[in-house]
Amino acid sequence: MAKETLSRQSRINCWMSSGAFLLVLFLAAALAEAALPSAVTSRIRSINSGLDQIDKALDSNRLDTAQRKLKEVQRIHKEIQDRYRGKFDEGDTGYKAMTDRLAAAAAKVEAAAKTMAGAAAAQKEATQANETLCKEWVGKLKPFVDHKSDLYLRIGAELNNASPEDQAKSKAAYAKAKALLEEFGTVQFSAKTMELRNMESQLESSMRYYGREEASAAQEASCQGWVDRLGPYVEVGQGSPKYLIASATANAEEAQSRQALYEEAKRVFDEYKKAEFPAGKTPRLQSIEE
Repeated sequence: MAKETLSRQSRINCWMSSGAFLLVLFLAAALAEAALPSAVTSRIRSINSGLDQIDKALDSNRLDTAQRKLKEVQRIHKEIQDRYRGKFDEGDTGYKAMTDRLAAAAAKVEAAAKTMAGAAAAQKEATQANETLCKEWVGKLKPFVDHKSDLYLRIGAELNNASPEDQAKSKAAYAKAKALLEEFGTVQFSAKTMELRNMESQLESSMRYYGREEASAAQEASCQGWVDRLGPYVEVGQGSPKYLIASATANAEEAQSRQALYEEAKRVFDEYKKAEFPAGKTPRLQSIEE
């Protein structure tokens, strides 16, 4: 009886030992399956580092760098999939967080690329529109500097030696060019082409010549009235009865006449001093004033 009891106890102990051994094996296998292989862990770190660099590149508008880094981390992720799939739990927290970040980064890079492409297309369209506008204005300004055009602005000796008909044409063209340049000044160019800048420079050179003549004519017109009023009092040799004689006279009647003439000249000169001359004074008027 004692032997039978001992035999039964031995069998129980054996079963318990075998069960414990199997439990240890099961737990070891489960732990091995749950833990990420070191090669996967190191690659996850590399990918996360690359994703950080992508974020920084996008923040500073360096799309090329972001795209290059995205390709690098996608290649590393493909290595994990190709070499270690089935050898670790893809539901691992660290692995899943990395794949979520990778997907989000890919979406952000794609969106940035689309935005940049749209901006580039818009810039190209704006550049083409500006070039078209510049060509249009080259066509409008060119006749005034083209020797073969009826609107050509002759200057200097070329104008002075031209026929009266051609001189009249040039002066009429100046009025048209002046109005056109006023309109030109209101046009918004993103940038003027070299051709347009050269055309503008040539025309402005001609316009300055006519502008000086125009200013001189305006000055002459604004001063001539005062030259006519003041000149007779000071200009010798004009046979003017109003010429102010500075020498003394013993003739009472003559002295009285001179005093009256002086008072008259003074009133005219006082009125002259209140006048304005936006175009300036001519040399002749200045000499009379002095």
